Order: sequence, then structure tokens, then C-alpha cells
Amino acid sequence: MKLKPLFLRITACVGMGICLIYARMRLMQGALPHFTGFDNPASSEKFPARHLTYNHLLSLNSLLLLNPYNLLCDWSMGTVPIITSFFDVRNVGALYFWVLYIIIGLHAVFSHTFVSRVASFCISVITLPFLPASNLFIPVGFVVAERILYIPSIGFCLLVALGFFKLQLKLKKKFLVWFLFSCLIAAHSMKTIHRNFEWISERHLFKSGLKITQRNAKIWNNVGHTYEDENDWKTALWFFKQATLVQPDDIGAHMNSGRMFENMNDFVAAEKCYKEAKSHLPKPVPGQSY
Repeated sequence: MKLKPLFLRITACVGMGICLIYARMRLMQGALPHFTGFDNPASSEKFPARHLTYNHLLSLNSLLLLNPYNLLCDWSMGTVPIITSFFDVRNVGALYFWVLYIIIGLHAVFSHTFVSRVASFCISVITLPFLPASNLFIPVGFVVAERILYIPSIGFCLLVALGFFKLQLKLKKKFLVWFLFSCLIAAHSMKTIHRNFEWISERHLFKSGLKITQRNAKIWNNVGHTYEDENDWKTALWFFKQATLVQPDDIGAHMNSGRMFENMNDFVAAEKCYKEAKSHLPKPVPGQSY
């Protein structure tokens, strides 16, 4: 009988989540959206690479909630390398995530305390809004998107507050608990201020992305576009060329390079870039529309 209110709350949350997913599917007229392999590379892989990578993304999202030190404007393309082997060290993070999540979940369900009730609510707030965008049920058009962590972060913050509450009850040195908690808040506040300065302009934002990863051709292209807008063809060309080195089959990067050569009246080099871009276009298949 003690579990009945808890199961009612969980059932209500799950039911609401299912209704939201159903409404979303109705808006899409029952058809899944189509994305390119650049948007979410793992979605075009097969077992076990696809499933191992998706599980790694769960631990990566959890790490962003726990310690948002490597915030990035775009996680697509080659930012997160595909996991192709069971012996990849990143699988340890995914395994640790599932073990910890199951332990917390079981404690929340089967422990009849105030803390367990709050913990079950926190886990629901973290999990349910994230599930539709987790790649676990349907592929989505991104690898990691920090915007989908806004609502789950509410549950995560409540879980941290719950931990603070328990530490206060168990530890005698309450001053130490308050001091460490204040340091945590101060550190995250400074990170927020620093991140705000990175959003001052498009160039600042995209260049901050290059500090996190240089495997994403889209970021190289975006930095190049900021110089192109200022008619700085030479600098823009350098960034577009970097994009072609990172992602040789990126048609847009070759087109961008050709356009810069054309602006600099180097038509021979421009033609070479355009031909390279054309060589990466999908080959026509009889009876198939594009």
C-alpha cells in the first residue's frame, strides 16, 4: 500500500510523456523526419557501433549535467567518434551510467522515505523529457544538443539539493558542507559568465567550439562564413580548406572553397573545387526520386 502513491505518480508522469510523444507524432503525420549522416553519424551505423555509441551519448549527456566544462555549439559530424568495438574505453562510462542509474532508481522505488519520494520525482523530471531525444527509440537529427538538457537539468538540480540536504543531516561539520556547496555554485556561476562572453558574436561562438573539438567540419565552415561576410576571402578560404581536410566528403566545404577562389579571380582553382564537390554528389538511381 505504501508503494501505491509512488506508482500512481510515476504512472501519471509516464502517461503524460506518452501523450506528448503521440501528439508530436500526430503533428508529423506519423512519419519520422529524415536526417543526413552528417547530422547524426551513429544513426547510419549498424550493430554494435550504433548501439554502443548511443549508450555512450547517455553518459556524455549526464557528464554535461554534472560538469558542463566542454559546452559546444554543434556536436554533429565527427565531434563524437563512432564506437566500433566492445573494448573501447568509453564503454566503461556507459556501463557506469547504467549501474548508477539503476541503483538510484531502485532506491527511489523501494525505499519508503521522504528522500526516496523526492528522488523518484527528480529521476522522472530528468528521464521523461529526455527520452524522446535520446536516440533510444527513434533517431534524431543531432548527436548531442545542450538545449534538450534544460528541463532535465531541473531534476538534476533538485537531486543535487537533495544530496545537500542529506549531507547536512549526516555530517556534523555543517560549515564545511555550506562552504563546498557555495564553491560549487560559484564555479558554475563563473562558467556561465564565461560562456556568455563566448556568445558575444558568431565568430566568438564558433571559435570557442574549435577549442573543444577540431573534428567538426561544420564549425570550420561557420567560422569561414564569418570572414566571408567581411570580404576577407583569404582567411575564409583557410577555414573552408580546414573543413575539407576534416571531412573530405563535405560538399558544402568544397563549394565554399571554390567560391572563395572565384572571388579572388583564381578560376582554375575554383573549377577544381567545384568538380571535387560534384564528385561527392549521390549517384542517380533509376526509379528513385531525390
